[in-house]
Amino acid sequence: MTFLKQNRLLFLLAILCNPQIISAQNTYFQQQVNYKIDAQLDDSLHVLVGTIEMEYINNSPDELNEIYMHLWPNAYANKETAFAQQKLRTGSTKFYFAKKKELGALSDLNFQVNGETVDWNTWNNQPDIAKLELKSPLSSGSSLIIRTPFTLKIPASFSRLGHVEDSYQMTQWYPKPAVYDRAGWHPMPYLDQGEFYSEFGDFDVSITLPDNYVVGATGTLQTKSEKAFLEERIAATEAYFNNYENKFLADNAFPPSSKKRKTLRYTAENVHDFAWFADKRFRVVKSNVLLPSGKKVDTWIMFTEEEEELWEDAIEYVNRSVKFYSDKVGEYPYPQATAVQSALSAGGGMEYPMITVIGLSGTRKALDEVITHEVGHNWFYGILASDERVYPWMDEGMNSYYEYRYMKENYSTSSLGDVIPKFFLGSSEMDVSELAYLVQARRNLDQAPNNTSNDFTSINYGISAYLKPALAMEHLANYLGLEAFDDAMRSYYKQWKFKHPYPADFRTILEASTGKDLSWFFDGYLYSNQKVDYALTEVRKAGDQLQVSIKNKAEIAAPFPIAAIKDGEVIASKWYEGIEKNGTVNFPAMDYDDLVLDVERVTLDVDRTDNRKKAITPKINLLVQIEDDQKRSISLFPALSWNQYDQFMLGIGVHNKSIPFRNFEFIATPMYGFSSQRLTGVGSLRYNIYPANDAIERISLQLNGRTFSYSYNETFDFHNYFTKFAPQIEVKLGKKTPTSAWQQGISYRYINIERDFGRVHIDTDAITRNQQSYAVNELNYRLEKEDALSPILLSATLEQAASFTKIFGTYTQRFPYQEREKSMRVRLFGGYFFDFDGIAAAEAGVRPSFLLTGNTTSTFQQDYLHDQVLFARSATEGLLRHQIFSKDAGFKTLTSVGASNNWMLSAGLRSTLPGALPVDVFGDVAYAAPESGSGDFYYSAGFVLPVVKNIFEIYVPVLESSAINDNHNANGREGLLERITFRLDLLKLNPFDLIDNFSF
Repeated sequence: MTFLKQNRLLFLLAILCNPQIISAQNTYFQQQVNYKIDAQLDDSLHVLVGTIEMEYINNSPDELNEIYMHLWPNAYANKETAFAQQKLRTGSTKFYFAKKKELGALSDLNFQVNGETVDWNTWNNQPDIAKLELKSPLSSGSSLIIRTPFTLKIPASFSRLGHVEDSYQMTQWYPKPAVYDRAGWHPMPYLDQGEFYSEFGDFDVSITLPDNYVVGATGTLQTKSEKAFLEERIAATEAYFNNYENKFLADNAFPPSSKKRKTLRYTAENVHDFAWFADKRFRVVKSNVLLPSGKKVDTWIMFTEEEEELWEDAIEYVNRSVKFYSDKVGEYPYPQATAVQSALSAGGGMEYPMITVIGLSGTRKALDEVITHEVGHNWFYGILASDERVYPWMDEGMNSYYEYRYMKENYSTSSLGDVIPKFFLGSSEMDVSELAYLVQARRNLDQAPNNTSNDFTSINYGISAYLKPALAMEHLANYLGLEAFDDAMRSYYKQWKFKHPYPADFRTILEASTGKDLSWFFDGYLYSNQKVDYALTEVRKAGDQLQVSIKNKAEIAAPFPIAAIKDGEVIASKWYEGIEKNGTVNFPAMDYDDLVLDVERVTLDVDRTDNRKKAITPKINLLVQIEDDQKRSISLFPALSWNQYDQFMLGIGVHNKSIPFRNFEFIATPMYGFSSQRLTGVGSLRYNIYPANDAIERISLQLNGRTFSYSYNETFDFHNYFTKFAPQIEVKLGKKTPTSAWQQGISYRYINIERDFGRVHIDTDAITRNQQSYAVNELNYRLEKEDALSPILLSATLEQAASFTKIFGTYTQRFPYQEREKSMRVRLFGGYFFDFDGIAAAEAGVRPSFLLTGNTTSTFQQDYLHDQVLFARSATEGLLRHQIFSKDAGFKTLTSVGASNNWMLSAGLRSTLPGALPVDVFGDVAYAAPESGSGDFYYSAGFVLPVVKNIFEIYVPVLESSAINDNHNANGREGLLERITFRLDLLKLNPFDLIDNFSF
């Protein structure tokens, strides 16, 4: 499958299936299952009714008392299956909110063994796995016949099996035995992220359906009348493409189904799965490939009007990929190869023996790439057929290596390189694959490829199962030389085709074929997330040799190349064996401009800035760009801002941020305020540490500052301004498991605020400048559940200053009620002052009261930590006084009542409305206790206009408590328009914060 999250049993199997244990102690054997299936499609009900007969041959040395059976269509039976839970974990709620009629399952099962009904039950509370209890043991070398009727309600398209109206994707659609091999039984639930492991055998499949459907399937079509029907379709397709007047003008509507029905028979030998795709709209093109041995392979493409302009020449992509893999890996053993364009909700393409289904591609180059990748799976998924659920890299990673190699031969680059604009890449030599790997590896968020499919995070499934193994194989191929590498891979294919190899089997072949210890490749790249990071530290001339000092700054002692560069060209290159810590290698002395370690970028070096003799040069960029490891980059950007007091501000921003992430980063945006005539702006220094352990994900040491005006005296023409200085340390704790939804973080910051303000002496009108300052210690704890269905955020904060100590916390959770976008959000707040010295607070100029809301109507000191971006911090009139920010009780009103220096409790509810109304409703209630006397309840409710949800929103209160209403009336806010507020949270649009918090 192309890339776009198992249970405890699989974890146990991963341990039991330690490759060294398997190879050393268990003797190879392989079961065989032969199938005869008869199925009839009712496309008016989207139901398939049939019977299946399986001949199970026990080639193991063991006596079997039970047989585990996969009933994978039952993954779509309800919202509790492993598939359903994984979809939520990976961020998709589509299946969770599916209608009952869109679900699917097998029914009417009645398993008989050798003609006798047997007891069976679903296994381990998983409806898509059954355990058949045999009445008598199946001895070694014996066989039995399993037979059952079945009815399949075909689900809507949520993953692989499904239908979109009358387009059918019939994959994982029938009962089939789990694999029993040298590691034991492998029962596994169906998963979207994570593929399959099945027994080889022969198939004889008959499919009955309306006779105007076009079908593409595993195996060889045996029905003469259908062959003639396909020839007609081929001719019609050719005529259509030759008719330029009507070319690409057909619609994509489904024609009515014929009342006449037909039965198609397919046979296939030595395959482990059978898939078929049916659509009445398919156009058909046929060709063939002649392999060097003289074997002829028929090739087919079937596609609809959707993206048909891309498919016009797609048969050549199939032909070219069959030739490519046959040459590089081994001859294609099957009689045909088919690519079908159809609906798919699990990546960009999906492979089955002899046939692949392709989703929408966008460009011809991307279509070629995905067809090649999926056709290539015939070799690794189809013929070698490793346990891809436990060892996904043995299929996806190996196949991706050959896909990348194919694209380089035919296009120079992968189509992935087309997704990043050239101006963003700048002069960087990094491609998308290296970039994706480094984004995770630099932060130690990558996972070892040898994890099971379900143990990967979504992004790491693509990086560690696909990309990293492919890049590792490219490193290996360059080190060994293509001829030696190809010979080793051909030996692996020849020895293990149709045999289910394990990682140890692959390693044995490679090391035997090459005569090398490949621990760096297997134990380093594949079995761990250790890194490669070499530095070229010194070059000394010694006779006719250059002595080049190399430092290994990471864990993997991988082989590496050094090249001499002259006039921008490589004039000499030499490979060296890996170095553990520090070492010196000899390179021939010659006239050169630079010596570069891994100039071709074939290793997975995580930091190339120290890979050359010549010092890297400075470079000026605009905005944020991809890292250029040959130049030390500084980026500039225009800095524009405005507030009511500084008015228009203009300056220049400077930063060193790049992708992938650096440890040390800074950003500064000095600006000139044209009204205040002073320097304004923000700045930040940050040093990130990414410990290589599970307890801590990141430690961030920061120094943040900002300065702006907060008011203006128009009568006497002077500005008041603040300066904030805040060192900070953040610790993001590691997750219990990489796929866990829970994340914790602790931060401490010291906030120092200095205010410079003018004071008018009434008797003389003289103006003196005065200063106030205060400091606040803040300790914060965050617990967050990154859940697609019902995310949770808990935040607890302790603040301490000379005049107060307080603790407060918020709890926020979203509850969906119809679909992901239709939800209610509950927010709870509680806060308590341990002590409060009002006189000291007033002298320092800080008012840290708990508030119903954060706004600008009464005093700028409501944002006493100066964390918010406010356009008018001390406004008492005009539109800008309606700006609010989320604080304490979280009310959406302009009121200044309800402040408390004792304690406060509040609850808030916000909900979308059913249907398409673009309006939310809100309601807030709070109890505020003053320092003395009785407290009071407050409430407010109304509507939200989410112009840009959670960023720019307008609030219309329609029901408020009497104290709030009295406060509005006392301040001249009698009308509804005077009570409307808005929130513009520009902090959420800060691109640098978005980059810093980029996570998967």
